[in-house]
Amino acid sequence: MSDYKKQIKNWYLPLVGMALAALINAGAFEIDKTKTIKWAYLTGFGKGTVSQESIERKTKGGSIEKIVEPTKYQSGKTLWDWLKLLTITILIFFLGQQLRQRDKKEQARLETEREIRVQLEAKESERRAELEKETGMNYLAEEAMQNYIDRVSDLLLNKELREELFPDNDTLDQDNHVRDVARIRTITILRRLEKDTERQASIIYFLRDAGLYQFIFEFANLSSINLSQANLENANLVRSKLEGADFKGAFLSGANLEGAYLAHSNLEESNLFGAYFKGAFLEGADFKGANLVHSNFEDANLKNANLNGANLEGALLDGANLEDASLKAAHLVFANLFSANLKAAHLNDANLKGSFLRGAFLEGASLKSAKLKSANLEDAFLKDANLKSANLEDAFLKGVYLKDANLIFANLKGAFLKGANLIFANLKGANLEDANLEGAKNLTSTQIKSACFWYKAIYKGEWSYEKEAWVAIEPDNTNFIEELKKNTISDPEEPPDCSYWKNPN
Repeated sequence: MSDYKKQIKNWYLPLVGMALAALINAGAFEIDKTKTIKWAYLTGFGKGTVSQESIERKTKGGSIEKIVEPTKYQSGKTLWDWLKLLTITILIFFLGQQLRQRDKKEQARLETEREIRVQLEAKESERRAELEKETGMNYLAEEAMQNYIDRVSDLLLNKELREELFPDNDTLDQDNHVRDVARIRTITILRRLEKDTERQASIIYFLRDAGLYQFIFEFANLSSINLSQANLENANLVRSKLEGADFKGAFLSGANLEGAYLAHSNLEESNLFGAYFKGAFLEGADFKGANLVHSNFEDANLKNANLNGANLEGALLDGANLEDASLKAAHLVFANLFSANLKAAHLNDANLKGSFLRGAFLEGASLKSAKLKSANLEDAFLKDANLKSANLEDAFLKGVYLKDANLIFANLKGAFLKGANLIFANLKGANLEDANLEGAKNLTSTQIKSACFWYKAIYKGEWSYEKEAWVAIEPDNTNFIEELKKNTISDPEEPPDCSYWKNPN
């Protein structure tokens, strides 16, 4: 029904009522004094009227006479009658309005119910279609998995093929068509079952039971494969191609990935406890929140890798390339980073307590608020490094290169800086209490006085075998400090704010 027709229908009753009222009212008027509209008689409006009827009847004498008798009297209407008529007219109008509103609401309700019914039917249809699709896909997936198991089982049951399938030390690196076919079929089925973690797990369990697990993935091309949540504990993935692979949340504890190519792979929140990545290519890989405790990254390429929040406690990163890598809030307690390349690496808030960074390259690295207590940074290169508010308490910084380094409010309490090069380093507000600065290079009096508790540092010291620590040689150390105090020319224009150390972060 068009909107125009609906509007006509909605106004039908009010219009009829008003027309009826107008028709009745019209009967109250006279055309002239002699001719009253007939409706006045029918409706009772106008002047009072008397209806007369002429009756002929015979008299006793036999003659016929006419008798005029009044048959009906109808009086004219008063003001009260007009008010009653007006009230009825208004009631008819409002009744029509109410009926119109009710019809409108009913139509809206029916329309809403119809729309809801259509939506529910559409959803139900989609659900049924999705269910049918899922059922069909499940059937195909199950059929594909069983077909794979049957084909590989045929290889295992054939004596000649079985001997070729399983490698020995002499044939490990040689071309083997049977092994290649088994490997290709395995990779194909795992790709087909992506996101079907249950069936992927069934395939992996089958490989374990069949004795194929230890070599079937070696040298395999698994680029861009989705094995998230998969259990690949102790898997042999040596020199495999895993570029862009998704291992998010996977269990790879003890996996061997030596020489594997994992550029831009996703290993977020995966368990890689004790995993072996020696010489692996991991540029741009995502290890965010991963468990990498005691993992081995010796000589691995982790350039631009994301290791934010990763647990690398006790990890071996000897000679690893971590240039531009992000290790924010990473846990690197007792990690070995000997000669590692950490140029421009992001280590803000990282925990490097007791870590071994001897000879590490940290030019331009950001270590803001990093925890380096008791860390060994001997001969490390920290030019332009940001160590603001870093905790270097008791750190071993012998021979470290700190040109233009930012050490504002750094905690160097008890740190060993003998032979360190501090040219243009910013020590404003740094804590030098008990720090050993003997033989520090390019360290000016102004730099020293810009720090806090510089008068408690060691400038002339020796090793105490009794205390097993470096101690000040007196009175030489005290005399050196007194000379610094007398040299007011070297006093900083703005004294350091040492109240920070009352409640250090």
